[in-house]
Amino acid sequence: MPILRQRKEAYRARQPGILNLISGAEIDRFLRNGLVGRFGLPDEILRDRRARALAEAEHLIRMMEDEPIGVQIGIVPGTLPHASFQIFRQPERKILALSPFRLGEQPNVLGGIAMITSAPEALSLHERTVQDLWHRALKGPAAASFMRELIAGLPDR
Repeated sequence: MPILRQRKEAYRARQPGILNLISGAEIDRFLRNGLVGRFGLPDEILRDRRARALAEAEHLIRMMEDEPIGVQIGIVPGTLPHASFQIFRQPERKILALSPFRLGEQPNVLGGIAMITSAPEALSLHERTVQDLWHRALKGPAAASFMRELIAGLPDR
């Protein structure tokens, strides 16, 4: 938790522009299962984790409706590439960070190899991927409506 606090403080100080693409299929699983982490959890803990997933989805809906400056969120129907990546843009260069560490329903924060590169070919390939995914993504009110439909389709709704 201290690391997350430090990241939030750094984000607030810099206020970078963010474009976030989220898989519709992963959101659906996240809402249905909550932040599982591992199997065999007691029902009470699972209910709590599902409630927290729902609260996070509602937070995303508010952000998609408000569309704050510098924050763009797109919901891609279906799945995304399995490896997550970020492109950091600085005035004098771009940097690509590839990460096997994923958050969501089944987080992976223990094992894997990350990579950081400024190779033009890698950056170009990933930027084209982002453009394609962003073009197909639901945004703003359409994305919020999609999220509401997922929530309405939950078994306990």
